[in-house]
Amino acid sequence: MTNTSSQIRIRNSAATSTTVGISDLWLGRYEGQELMPYVQRNSAGAITGVYANLQVGYAKEWLAPDDPAVITFLTPGPPEILTRWQFFAVAALNGIITQQEAQAALTGTMPAKFTAFIASMPADQQFPATMLLTGTQEFHRHHPFVEAFLHANSMTSAQADAIWTQGAALTLS
Repeated sequence: MTNTSSQIRIRNSAATSTTVGISDLWLGRYEGQELMPYVQRNSAGAITGVYANLQVGYAKEWLAPDDPAVITFLTPGPPEILTRWQFFAVAALNGIITQQEAQAALTGTMPAKFTAFIASMPADQQFPATMLLTGTQEFHRHHPFVEAFLHANSMTSAQADAIWTQGAALTLS
């Protein structure tokens, strides 16, 4: 079974597959039958696959369809990476910076809120932070700079994830 944003592809024992809505899986339903989710785990114990049927040799552990570990695996999380323009655009859309600052940031002019944040950092961290902010082409959700900026602006992890998800949905088309 593979994880997509709103549907799951289930491979059955006959090696055919079908697509099922996540909400049906959460309720433990598939074509009117109760699902019996067998999970595959990696060496660290994290779930790496969920199957409707026993998979001899690698997915032998059964968990209830409403088990929190199954739901967590099946629920897509926020993306890890935003492009440079997505990062500054979503910051402007959420009032963190102005639209003019977002546009200027794409040419290397740092927004005032970021300048003030970097100025508040220890001196030995200011230059690397400035280089990151003015030069990176990708912003990673869990990068220490991003985490520190979010914390300094009193954003919860859930708020940050929502902003990141919103930013990832922005496209040029």
